[in-house]
Amino acid sequence: MRFADPFWTDSFRTGTLVEKGIFKDYDTVLIENNQPIGTFLYPYRLFFFKHGEKIPTLSLNLEIGLMFDTVFLGAFTRNKHFTIKSADPNMSLEDFKKWAYKEAESWLLKAKKDIDD
Repeated sequence: MRFADPFWTDSFRTGTLVEKGIFKDYDTVLIENNQPIGTFLYPYRLFFFKHGEKIPTLSLNLEIGLMFDTVFLGAFTRNKHFTIKSADPNMSLEDFKKWAYKEAESWLLKAKKDIDD
């Protein structure tokens, strides 16, 4: 098993655990991080792990590209990265959580299809 973001574990190593939870059949982990990972800063990342698995199925992220000064909401599945839409670099944690949980169900369906393909 793999995850499209090869540096996803760096978020856990350098970030701060905000909360753990459960969403449908998934364990969730919300990380806040102000340390660059490669050429990106991921201030907020919400990871979804199928119960009992150690590699995420999905992450929804606030992504700041340091090389090109871009800010967007994105998603990683097991095999792909998606840029979803532009975002405010000052997005609050609460606004990110509202967005991520609202989007989660449809993105988990895409992530499952990504695994099954």
